[in-house]
Amino acid sequence: MTTKHPLIEFVAGDDWEILATLLDENGNPYDLTQTPTIKWCLMDDRSRVVIGDEAIITVTDAENGQCSVLIPHTVSTTVAGGLYTDALRLTIAGATGTLLLGMVNVVGDPWAVLTREVVTSIDLVTPTRIPNRTVFPIGEAIAPFAPLRLPRK
Repeated sequence: MTTKHPLIEFVAGDDWEILATLLDENGNPYDLTQTPTIKWCLMDDRSRVVIGDEAIITVTDAENGQCSVLIPHTVSTTVAGGLYTDALRLTIAGATGTLLLGMVNVVGDPWAVLTREVVTSIDLVTPTRIPNRTVFPIGEAIAPFAPLRLPRK
């Protein structure tokens, strides 16, 4: 039985933990003592997997169908801020089903090192004259050309 969980919110760069109770179609917890295969993934808005095998899944209470999904900060730091979908799939006793599904809102890592190109100086070489414009050879910068006129006293 697939359960849609409420919105989860995480910050990229933090350790994420999801605690889950896996229930069958009658609402009873699965017996996870049978060595099940549990998979979790995070998908973007185009259903591409962003995090998959990097998730660490641990059965925490086998008789009551409980497990935890841990995504280390070293993995979550690469996730861009945005809205994602996660899914948890269980394979047990030859049957496979997606048991949990829902939205995950990720805030971008506020501590990530940003690389930005910083312009420290601009060399204003001789501008090229175009009617009503002055074009400086610094890429896309175009400034309107208007002669400066000061009021007379």
